[in-house]
Amino acid sequence: MSYLKAIAVGLGCSAVITGVYLWQREPAATAAPAARATARATAAPLASPLTVAPAARAAGPTPLRAAITHAFGSPPLSRALLDRVAAGDVAAVARELAATDDAAAAVHHADLAALCAAEGHAPPEGGTADERVALDASAGAAEAHALIAAQIDARHAWQSRFAAGCAGAPALDAATVHRHLAAFASRGDATSLERLSREDGAPPARLQSAALLGNARAQFRIALGTPAAQPGAARSWLEAAAKTDAEADAYYALCLLGGCAGPPDPGLARTELESAARGGSLYALGLLASALVPDGPRRWTRSDSVVTPIVTRDLDGLALDPAQEYAWASLAAALATTGCFGFEFGVAGDALELRTRLGRALLPVELDTAQSTVRELEESSGGALRHSLGCD
Repeated sequence: MSYLKAIAVGLGCSAVITGVYLWQREPAATAAPAARATARATAAPLASPLTVAPAARAAGPTPLRAAITHAFGSPPLSRALLDRVAAGDVAAVARELAATDDAAAAVHHADLAALCAAEGHAPPEGGTADERVALDASAGAAEAHALIAAQIDARHAWQSRFAAGCAGAPALDAATVHRHLAAFASRGDATSLERLSREDGAPPARLQSAALLGNARAQFRIALGTPAAQPGAARSWLEAAAKTDAEADAYYALCLLGGCAGPPDPGLARTELESAARGGSLYALGLLASALVPDGPRRWTRSDSVVTPIVTRDLDGLALDPAQEYAWASLAAALATTGCFGFEFGVAGDALELRTRLGRALLPVELDTAQSTVRELEESSGGALRHSLGCD
């Protein structure tokens, strides 16, 4: 059975990269772009996988900053504008973006409208399903549970401010946003072309132009839609996108692992999967943190992901040992407690539960060895991951 067939979700469209287990789901007009991170940073190691540094505690929960960072993707939003969006100053920010004759402003204008559509409403009574999952998963650890609860409270408080700001922002009218994007798409701006192609589903030429101009998300989407009879073309587009798009990099890793348009290359597959995780791909992080678990690895995909994969269990080629798997799970749990997953609270809850379960499965002597691996991974990858997720 091909890797594609092993991972495709039987829904109704055709994701057709031989060796990549995925299913294409075109993002809705209001979907926020996926985070892309190319910068790398370093951070001091945590004292233990779930210990939060005093400075992080004093600063309070960070899911809001991480969620906004993700929503605005690439090009990144300036810290000054991010702070104003966090404060709920939506109308003024929208006016400024709409009046700015700049391609990045046009893209941010569209991203702000998408964020309003996704989050500009009062929180549901009793919270969302993801929020409840996270609270249940952290119930056995008082500190983690309190941190997750504080993160959820921060989201709800922000939503009230943000919803009021969105309601009073006429510059976020769909036609105004469309005109702003179209102006720069007509001038050949690749990111504007890609964003515009999500809105109107218009001629494939727009998406193709964005891909040829180097937009990684456009390249990724074209790779997903390339017919199965053209695996070489699909791989070429995916490989190009993987250079700067962490989500594409994760699927490229699976492509390499299974062998797409060539023999399998598990060594390079693991390198690419780890690179994708450091770049902010929750899917890559989930696979690395749970490659060996008996009931199958975790499918950590964002709610606005361009693809929805099913979980593959054939990850032996990655050659991860239990200590390495536990180290990735511990890093994920530490990220969860500090709000680095933004509003993906279901992923945060799963990360906390997974780290606890893997820790219990190790013998005391194995756990001692694993803790050393945890510290090494934090030193080598923790800083980059936090920077990519917008919580450094």
